[in-house]
Amino acid sequence: MSKYRAIEYLRLSKEKKGEQNESNSITNQKKIIEEFVKYHPDIQIIDAKVDDGFTGTNFDRPGFQQLLKEMKEKTINCIIVKDLSRFGRDYIECGRYIEREFAIAKIRFIAVVDGIDTLDGNGYANNLMIPVKNLMNDLYSSDISAKIRSSNDALRRNGEYIGSFPVYGYQRSEALKHKLIVDEYPAAIVRYIFSQRIKGRSYSGIATELNKRGIQSPMAYKKTAGIRLKTSFSHTEKSDWSAQSVKRIVTNKIYTGCLQQKKQTTLNHKLRKRIMLPESDWICYENAHEAIIDPQTFEAANNKQNKPIQNSNNFFSGLVFCANCGKEMKYHTSAIDGKRYESYRCLSCRGRERVSISKEKLDNTVLKTLNIYIDTFITDLDTLAKDTDMETLVAVQNAQLKKQIDKLEKNERKLKLRIEGVSEDYIAGIIDKSEAEEYRSIYEKRLADLIRDKNALKASFSCFINDVHKTREKLECFLAFHRINELDRELAVLLVAKILISDKKIKITFNWKDEFENLYSILKTAKEAE
Repeated sequence: MSKYRAIEYLRLSKEKKGEQNESNSITNQKKIIEEFVKYHPDIQIIDAKVDDGFTGTNFDRPGFQQLLKEMKEKTINCIIVKDLSRFGRDYIECGRYIEREFAIAKIRFIAVVDGIDTLDGNGYANNLMIPVKNLMNDLYSSDISAKIRSSNDALRRNGEYIGSFPVYGYQRSEALKHKLIVDEYPAAIVRYIFSQRIKGRSYSGIATELNKRGIQSPMAYKKTAGIRLKTSFSHTEKSDWSAQSVKRIVTNKIYTGCLQQKKQTTLNHKLRKRIMLPESDWICYENAHEAIIDPQTFEAANNKQNKPIQNSNNFFSGLVFCANCGKEMKYHTSAIDGKRYESYRCLSCRGRERVSISKEKLDNTVLKTLNIYIDTFITDLDTLAKDTDMETLVAVQNAQLKKQIDKLEKNERKLKLRIEGVSEDYIAGIIDKSEAEEYRSIYEKRLADLIRDKNALKASFSCFINDVHKTREKLECFLAFHRINELDRELAVLLVAKILISDKKIKITFNWKDEFENLYSILKTAKEAE
């Protein structure tokens, strides 16, 4: 019987998983260990523990935990790995296990390629190679982690999606793995969810309706599509829609074509616990992929004033306010002589007559004003759009941009020459060190300001080009609301921002005012440029 009952431990990190020809593949590790054992008859391999696709920066790995269990049960007294990096890449933890845990349990530890065997000499204490190699493996892991983070941030800033799985409503492009394309079936469900939310339905109400209709939840849909994934959002065998799953969709700006990435991070490569980052630190990229819903719909669905309503007639809920006290007016119904009356009343005003307005009067006023508001812009917008050559507009703006940038670059070259001149004057003894530092500081600040202005100009031009490309799309969206005959909750939330009611006046603030005016300005500039 062999003196040592051994477990061969095999690990492949998630970054290398799937690379069959790589020297650290599970198959190659196994071959190296078994070849070593051939020449050591005192060792018998009784089992193998494998962690395929697990990082070495921590020891929370199923295969390793099973190994520890067998060690505690004393069914083994030897552990063999290909090299120390396969055992782990945490300098402190690797040392603790080899120096303390294995020594106490009288476990022989062998790293074949590194030539390490704790049976030789005086074990770990006199084997200087173990702590040195563990430290190098730790540093390597830290370096790789930093490079991966930097690479991922670069991809994020370039508008590329680096998530493990595409969100519900999208699928990964086969041609470009970091590009999202619309998955039509779930995209239709996403649009339905947004429309229902705008109509005043609660998250739980929408979830209940989806479950009644037998529509698969995001988790169930991914399972049906054959996507294998682990997530903290699924805790039961059956994955139904919930208020939380609906809310995650409604509040995710990715459906507008905007990528918001790096919302979470870890403190370092050894800690798995993720922390939320402030929104200012997120990496955002507009128009990264095709939108499923437009920004206005997203804003309307997430408007704090868009509260769930119980009565479908109360489609101004959260939009009507008292001009006197600023508080929201409440929907009210009453019956007089068998006839039903609907109104909005302020219940907060004290010491003065409470403001109220009949719903019929409010409906008519808003509808009439809304049509006038849209007609004022739509007629001119449509005419301008048909008569405007957008390519001319782009060419004119590009020419103006080039002139501005040429001027800035000319000043930039002058400043660089001045900075060089300061150094030359200092070497020649014309100015002393303090004067040289002062002049250099002034010129370098001006140079930094010039470069910032130049980059800002280029960025603004990119935004302008994007606006031009979106012009027809926006106009078609506005034209859809032309000549509205009847109001409902969806239209009210999409088009009305706020209604102020006083005894003698109704003041209506509409949404998209800036959009209308910006679009009008772009088209008018294009027309004048022809």
